[in-house]
Amino acid sequence: MMHKVIRGIVLDKGQGKKKPLYEQLTHQLEMSIESGKVSPGERLPCVAEVASFLQVGYSTVDNAFQIMGKKGLLRVEPGRGKGPVVMSNICSKKYSLMFIKRFNNALDLKIAEGIKKYVCEMGLESVVVDIPMPKDHESFRDAVRHADSDGVILLPCEEIECVEAVKQTLERGTSMVFVDRTIEGVDVSSVSVDHTSGAYMATLHLLGIHNIPVYHLSYSSPPSSARDRIRGWAMAMQEHGFHDLKPYLWAVKHCESELTFSINDTCMDLQYNYVCEAAIELFKTRRESKYCIFALNDFVAQGIYLAAEKLGLQIGRDVFVVGFGDYPLCEYLKVPLSSVNQSHEQVGYDAAKLLHMKLIGVSKHCSIHKRIPGELCIRASSVLQKK
Repeated sequence: MMHKVIRGIVLDKGQGKKKPLYEQLTHQLEMSIESGKVSPGERLPCVAEVASFLQVGYSTVDNAFQIMGKKGLLRVEPGRGKGPVVMSNICSKKYSLMFIKRFNNALDLKIAEGIKKYVCEMGLESVVVDIPMPKDHESFRDAVRHADSDGVILLPCEEIECVEAVKQTLERGTSMVFVDRTIEGVDVSSVSVDHTSGAYMATLHLLGIHNIPVYHLSYSSPPSSARDRIRGWAMAMQEHGFHDLKPYLWAVKHCESELTFSINDTCMDLQYNYVCEAAIELFKTRRESKYCIFALNDFVAQGIYLAAEKLGLQIGRDVFVVGFGDYPLCEYLKVPLSSVNQSHEQVGYDAAKLLHMKLIGVSKHCSIHKRIPGELCIRASSVLQKK
């Protein structure tokens, strides 16, 4: 016998209907779940059975089930003939998601756009917290510690006081999802681009074209995202027979947090100089006829450009560079910069979705780490330019 909820559905199939059939079906199923006519844990009939009973197309029922799955009202399981499982009607609560924005750069802005897109689709609420100037560890720590929403999305910092603030917030029962990176020893779900495969692609690209070792310029005390990129660079180098990597790994003599927290937005030239100094040291210490460099990010790549200019070296002739991030500036540099695109907006969207699923009880007790494939955008900086 057909499930009682399906038997109670009446669809307007006339030509003058005000809503598509899948929207009518979605609405009536939602009302049944939220009113308690069907209990959490009950399994509904499969798509084919419901479509046959209601005399509608397969896609009508499938679309309705998928929409309700995204909202967390149903758990749609793979497998022929398996109907979806009804989740708790707590899903009807209007949750509030908070994004604690550390910086005002392209990465954070795009992540915020992705979060906003998901929140609007699901009818949730969102709050974006800008850390006040000066952007220091104390401001970030306080923003995390005083987060008062149902769930928090943040790009974490690995400084001790910031890690402690994250742990205290988790102990308070606040759900959390990290973006771009993780904190070692802190069990929190995360969403980021696949840093390792992106770095592997970038390094392989330079090795394949120029057939010389690729240097990597990173920060001292790199965060987890940078460590993953180092891993991808190392994999590509070792595959090409370069097993002693120490001579090719160079670091800016400042850690990332010093370059982002302690220096305000008006001192960008000073930040570029730190990277430039490291690149100049590389060029002067390692005398090569030409250099291939995989830069940790596009910001570091700009410092390499500056160092090359000061020493009379030309990007695309003497120095070949690939960055990471694919920020808008890449296309507008004197020599356009090859870079790995990070899909920042998708990271934000998927982070909001993952956090929402945790809040409504889906995958609540296990950490999920989603990695989004990057795309290598090849421009003039990494290929030999014609004279």
